[in-house]
Amino acid sequence: MYRNSKFRFAAALALFRLAFPCGLAAQTRVDAPKSSEEIRVEKIELLNLQTDRIGFAITPSIIPTQQVRIRTITFYGMRINGIPVFVPPVSEELELHPGVRASLRRPMQLTIYFRDLSSLQPLIELVRGGRIRIEGNALVEAKLDTLPSLLLMKKTAHAPLRIDADLPLDIPGGSLVRDQTLRALSVAETGRTILSKSLLYLLGTDETQKRLQDRFGKSVFLAVARYEMTDSNHNRYPVEKMGVAFRATEKQVVTTREMVEPWMFDSAIALKLKRGELTMVKDSFDLLLWPAGTDYSRLSGPPIEGNAVSLKKHDFRVLPGTAETEKMVATENGARATLVSTAPRASVSNLAVLEFANPPKSGPPMTLIDAKPRSEGYPAIVAFRFSAGPYTQSADPEIVRLSARVVDGRLLFDDPIDSSALGSPVLSDDGLVGILQDETSAISYATAAARLKLNAAGK
Repeated sequence: MYRNSKFRFAAALALFRLAFPCGLAAQTRVDAPKSSEEIRVEKIELLNLQTDRIGFAITPSIIPTQQVRIRTITFYGMRINGIPVFVPPVSEELELHPGVRASLRRPMQLTIYFRDLSSLQPLIELVRGGRIRIEGNALVEAKLDTLPSLLLMKKTAHAPLRIDADLPLDIPGGSLVRDQTLRALSVAETGRTILSKSLLYLLGTDETQKRLQDRFGKSVFLAVARYEMTDSNHNRYPVEKMGVAFRATEKQVVTTREMVEPWMFDSAIALKLKRGELTMVKDSFDLLLWPAGTDYSRLSGPPIEGNAVSLKKHDFRVLPGTAETEKMVATENGARATLVSTAPRASVSNLAVLEFANPPKSGPPMTLIDAKPRSEGYPAIVAFRFSAGPYTQSADPEIVRLSARVVDGRLLFDDPIDSSALGSPVLSDDGLVGILQDETSAISYATAAARLKLNAAGK
């Protein structure tokens, strides 16, 4: 019965793929909005259907109120018809003009995996009804022409934008492809087997999301590294970096070495420091940790530092460690190349342990370990991140679903994630399997634990 269902699904899928093009983005002139920037979903298109997933292409557009160069758009809390989904960040530099609506050069892509759902009926109804409700938030990182470029040529502004759209689902091929898709989904629903209740069982349901938050989310921290730099005219520039840390033992919290020495990992900063154009302000560095669930700020105001533990306040100490360095050529605007030393993110040395005498109140240590990464990779893993920027009011972690290949002991993600997740624990069906070090990969937890000697201390 199951094999026959699988064969019928493959046959329906083959028919489905015969006439399946992909849409293109467009740009149009519209009246400028009266208040602030606007982000709008212009089009949602059925992109592909496979035996274990369905994909959609989303075309958003933005109207700025001022001259702006967008560098990155990150999406948080995204849902399609109530199903939580991960939309990879868009790293595409766009030159925008006031009142001119502009679309991305390529549509965003998102995927819903069948194994994450208790039933495929919501997807069947979505295709049959021909409408999609998409909601969530977008965080725009942009270069503003009106800001000086004294610091790294990268001074940015973050603007949170709400996405809430109810649109028709565009299906290339019309009713023929719609009928083929419905038949394929119905066959897939009939042939589904009962999944074992593993750690990430039914990840696309609110019940599983809450279970993971209760068991693991309470053990993560919003990490914020701060320091100041000054130029030859004694102008001071605050620098801030956000990431994630998590409780590994009773008295130890793990994060990346980048959160302890962020200037070591940025070639632009290294270039300014080597040329003497900027210097670090002595004793300006601090690392703060907000436990999950605590208030971070009030109505876009300054962070509530009283809710955080701090390196400057001697709430914890950083265990000794050194980030390895490598030589690279750095330039500014493509001119005057300079050889600088930076620390690589994807490295066994990009790890740090923060040790407490009196640990802050948080969830328990993450002790369920997936010690042997699967050579065949992971169709489902999760990481945690916090909505970055001054608009975060509560340190509530978001669960992000990823998939990964395993190459030379590292987890290489199939889709990138934004830098706000750096330092996050990575969970598989069997437990803690890695630590996220850059936007595309994680170090295996077995390798990290051996390097940090977590089994020998901090119990």
